[in-house]
Amino acid sequence: MYPFTLENHLLSLEATRQQTLAAHATQRAAYLAGREAEKERRRAEMERVRTEVEEKKKREERERLWKVAPGFDAESGPLVPKKLGQETKVGSSSGGGGGAMVSNGSTAAVKDPMLDLVEQLAKLDAAHSHP
Repeated sequence: MYPFTLENHLLSLEATRQQTLAAHATQRAAYLAGREAEKERRRAEMERVRTEVEEKKKREERERLWKVAPGFDAESGPLVPKKLGQETKVGSSSGGGGGAMVSNGSTAAVKDPMLDLVEQLAKLDAAHSHP
């Protein structure tokens, strides 16, 4: 009968094989971790470049707009036309209250531009109706 024991040369081969498998697994894990790190680095670089391009486009657009309308800021809302010297006006001597700025303590509130337009159109109609 065959005794169910393993010879020494088989045991030494198995230990070497297990060490080789463990070394290969470690190398694979290191390789995969390196690839993931490289992907993350590339993604971060692409995001940085994309952000720089967007900022450059915004800057160029703002410069192009400033050539047409100096001082225009797209983030502050639409421009409202006003006459020179209206900031110091509190009210109008006519009963219509034609001043564009109303003093409110230390802050100033702008009147509604539509109301101002209606008042100006009424004045024009009144001027044309009296020959």
